[in-house]
Amino acid sequence: MSVRVRDVLAPLMGHTLLLEDDAGCDASWLLHHALVQHLEQGDGAVVLVAAAHALSHYAAVARKLGVNLADAASAGRFAFVDALRDADAAPASLLAVVDQHAAGQRTAGRQPLLLLDDTLPCALHHGEAAAATLVRALARRRRDGALAACVVLAHTDAARPRHVAALRHLADRVLRCVSLDTGATAGVHAQLVVRERDSAVGFQYSVGDSGARVFAAGTGLA
Repeated sequence: MSVRVRDVLAPLMGHTLLLEDDAGCDASWLLHHALVQHLEQGDGAVVLVAAAHALSHYAAVARKLGVNLADAASAGRFAFVDALRDADAAPASLLAVVDQHAAGQRTAGRQPLLLLDDTLPCALHHGEAAAATLVRALARRRRDGALAACVVLAHTDAARPRHVAALRHLADRVLRCVSLDTGATAGVHAQLVVRERDSAVGFQYSVGDSGARVFAAGTGLA
C-alpha cells in the first residue's frame, strides 16, 4: 500500500517538524518534498536556510520534482539564506536574516514556510546548545505566527550523539529515517518512523530521481 509523501508530511502548516536520520540513510528527501509541496500551492512562500548545500543543489532537485526555484524567487515566493558560505555566522545573525525575508513575504500577503538544512554545522561551530537555541527561536516564530510552519533537518553525527535528541522536544512531530537491518535493496531503501506525542507509525521508502515512494512494510515491490 503506497502513501503519498505529502500525506506523510501532513499536517505541515502550523507545526514544527524535525527530520532526522542515522549514519546509513539520509532524510534530505523529506525536506526537498516539503519545499516543492509548499511552492506548488499558489500562495505558498519558502525561506530556505541552507547550511548543507549550495543553491544549485536545491534548484536541481526541485527541477526534477517539477518546480523552478528561479521562477519562485523572481515571484517573491522563495528566499535562500546561504548558511553554508557563512558557516561561522552566529545563530542570532541567521535569525535576523530569516526575519527580514519572512517579513517581506508577509508584507506580500504570504505566510512563509521555514526550512533549515541542517542543524549539525551550527552544533559543530557553536555547540549543541546554540543549535537548540536556533531551533527553539524558529519554533517560537512559528507559534507567534511569523512563520506558517517550520521544518528542521538534523543529521546524526557520531561525535555529537546528543545533538538530535536535544531537538526532539522542540518539534510537534518527528520524522526519522532509519537504516534497514538487512541493508538497502533496489525496492526498499530504509524505514520512516513518524512520531507524534506518544504514537508512532512506521513505513518503508525508496528514493529515485523523480521523487520518493512511501509504503507499508513489505509492500515495496507491489
